[in-house]
Amino acid sequence: MLGSYLKEKGKNRALKEDLDQLTRKVESIKSEIASKEHFSRYRYELEVGLYKDFWKKLHPLYETALFFQLSHDMKARAETLGKAQKEFFDSIRDNIPFYPKEIWDQLRDFSNTCTSLASAQSTAATVRNEAALNALQVRIEALQARAKEQVQSIEIAIRERVRKFDFPEAD
Repeated sequence: MLGSYLKEKGKNRALKEDLDQLTRKVESIKSEIASKEHFSRYRYELEVGLYKDFWKKLHPLYETALFFQLSHDMKARAETLGKAQKEFFDSIRDNIPFYPKEIWDQLRDFSNTCTSLASAQSTAATVRNEAALNALQVRIEALQARAKEQVQSIEIAIRERVRKFDFPEAD
């Protein structure tokens, strides 16, 4: 009788140790999940903050570039575009390492388009030949169309990126 009692006691002790080990493992997994959720929420807040910051600068640049027309005051218009471009560049420059690649690639492409646009518009301010001015106008309109497409693409990329936080991919 003592032998069966000790045997049963040993089983119970082994079961308790197994349950304690499983409980520790479950708690460890819960803690890891909570940590990942916290980090994901924090990362989401940071990314959305970055997007809001550069969007405030991107939109004035976009509007300035899109509605830029050849006129008698080309120099002033080019300066307005240059100022908007600098504010946008300044807003993204300090955070380059924090943008996801898919967003950064599109921001860089948009920045390059704006640089080309500013260059074409500055050149237009000095051109006196009507044929050359007409050719520049065609180039400016093409760059404006590209900038419009890029802004729409950036907006879609941001929405897709933010949506990833709603349904995180399994690691």
